[in-house]
Amino acid sequence: MGQSFERRRIEWQALTTGELDDILAYLRSLSQTRYFVQSDFSQPPNFTFGDVGRFLPNVRDPGVHNLDFSLFKTFVPKEGVRIQFRAEAFNSTNSPVWGAPGTTVSNPSTFGIVTSASGNRTMQLALKLYL
Repeated sequence: MGQSFERRRIEWQALTTGELDDILAYLRSLSQTRYFVQSDFSQPPNFTFGDVGRFLPNVRDPGVHNLDFSLFKTFVPKEGVRIQFRAEAFNSTNSPVWGAPGTTVSNPSTFGIVTSASGNRTMQLALKLYL
């Protein structure tokens, strides 16, 4: 209960002091080329351990949003014979599947940057004959 109240108080302060615009501008700046804030990480000195886990537990891959659609219609032209028409669309919203951001601190050209994407809309039509 106390944390919720504190969060609302901070949100109200952000609204009243104009910091909300700064927060929204920051969130809009995060994109494919800046998946997380790279300046929060640094290469530890040689022969020492850093303070981040091996697999960056707080950095997640972008989510996958996929919508598949199927339409089936069965016709019976005569007794004992059925014809089924199928129309299927995979990833019908044509949403990209973003790759994982680069996680090697010593490579600044790809660190924190999503460099790959896949996924495309695939449609297929079929006729199926049942005897």
